[in-house]
Amino acid sequence: MENHSLRGMVRKEQIQKLLYAGKKKESKEAAQALASLLLGYKGSLKALIVYESQTDAPEKTSLGAIEGETEETYLAGMTEAQAEVFALMLELYRWQLFAEIRQNGQTISDTMVARYEKHGRDLRN
Repeated sequence: MENHSLRGMVRKEQIQKLLYAGKKKESKEAAQALASLLLGYKGSLKALIVYESQTDAPEKTSLGAIEGETEETYLAGMTEAQAEVFALMLELYRWQLFAEIRQNGQTISDTMVARYEKHGRDLRN
């Protein structure tokens, strides 16, 4: 996750390979979702957290969009164990963001602007 010289999708694929070494479809989907979420892309929480009713599960979202006020909304529908997993995912996501900032020696604002600009370029390519 700390190799920021790789393009986003390559980093995502490398993380997926680390997380998934089996043959089960559910495990592969979970690895894809976790890799996406940890890198700030949209991912499916349904693939990682089993909700009592799958209709209660949120659609694809990014951890960056969940942080703050909406974080409480997501936690409200989870069991204690699910909330713990969710909190750990957020911590890993935040760690990855700060590792990127630390590596570049930029301010948080500069780093976020650079991330959005890079994302725009990636979408055009």
